[in-house]
Amino acid sequence: MEQQKVKFTWKEYDEAIDKMVSEFRRHDFSCNCIYGLPRGGLTIAVSLSHRLGLPLVTEVRKTDYPLIVDDISDSGETLKNFTRLMGKNRQGYRVFTIHYADGTCFDPEYYVHNNNGKWIVYPWEVE
Repeated sequence: MEQQKVKFTWKEYDEAIDKMVSEFRRHDFSCNCIYGLPRGGLTIAVSLSHRLGLPLVTEVRKTDYPLIVDDISDSGETLKNFTRLMGKNRQGYRVFTIHYADGTCFDPEYYVHNNNGKWIVYPWEVE
C-alpha cells in the first residue's frame, strides 16, 4: 500500500519555522551555530540562521554547540548516524525537525508536526 502524499506549502513552512524559533527562544538553548543535514535540512538551516542570528555551518567542529535541523525524522537513521558522530551524549547540541514519524529510531528534542503516516512533499522538492 502506497503512502498518501501530502504537499507541505511555503505558508506551512513559514509557520513551522516560526514555531521552531519560538521553541528555541523559549528554552534559551546555548547553541552557537546551525547545521542542516543535507538535503532536507539545508533550507531549514538557512531560514533559522537568519531568524536566530546564528551562523550557518557546513561542518560541525568539536568546539561547536550546534542546532542540528532536518525536515523529518522518518526512519531516524540519518539523524541517528549523524549524531553518533557527535558523541555518545547529546549535551552540547539540539535536534529540531519539522516532521516526526511514529516508529522512528531517533527522537529530536523538538518537532513541529507528526506526519501521521503520510509522505510529506516539501515545497523545495520535486514531486
